[in-house]
Amino acid sequence: MKKLEFFMVLALVLAVLALTPSSLQAAWVGNDLEGSGGEKSSQTEGFIIDGASYFLQSYADILLILNESEIGLKNGIHGERVFQLVETARDKLETAIKQYSLALALIKKTVFSETWLQTLKTFDYEGLAAARHLHPDVMQQVSAFLSNCDVVGLYQRLLDNMKKLQTQLQEMAKNAPNGILPGMEQLRTLYQLYSDSMLLGYYTSLALSTIKSL
Repeated sequence: MKKLEFFMVLALVLAVLALTPSSLQAAWVGNDLEGSGGEKSSQTEGFIIDGASYFLQSYADILLILNESEIGLKNGIHGERVFQLVETARDKLETAIKQYSLALALIKKTVFSETWLQTLKTFDYEGLAAARHLHPDVMQQVSAFLSNCDVVGLYQRLLDNMKKLQTQLQEMAKNAPNGILPGMEQLRTLYQLYSDSMLLGYYTSLALSTIKSL
């Protein structure tokens, strides 16, 4: 069952990466931020699209590391390949953090329309979770921010999650010169952090895109 879940997530991430970056990638990690309009809104969306693209590429590298560890149970782990993927995952994540930081700086200066904010307050987040069979705890996190119109807080949470991932990858990279490979528990923790961040970003995008279509 665990292997099936892994390959389903891998297929999702690789499928998304195969799509046109400007069309769908940010649909997975926190886009469709409406309610402001104008040039600032377009700039914010652009930063989020770029950040989402690099986050997903970093996530794909992590899944490839997990694949290396799985293959390693039979043939031995290819250490050089793992260290290379850690480096590329870290670099891509750092770029994602920079892009989301730029987006957050603009969001903090944005004055959202009262109509849109009122929709955030009254939207049926539980109904969306039930209709889409979503994880209620994750949607509750999204709802806690959006129903209180705390857009800044939600995007800060997304950014904070990425910074936690950055710390984990930096620790792994420090061990590379000594040839110390990531342990299984370390990889499990990293995978869980990426998965949690992905779900939070996806549910945010899903809620905002649904609200946008109302």
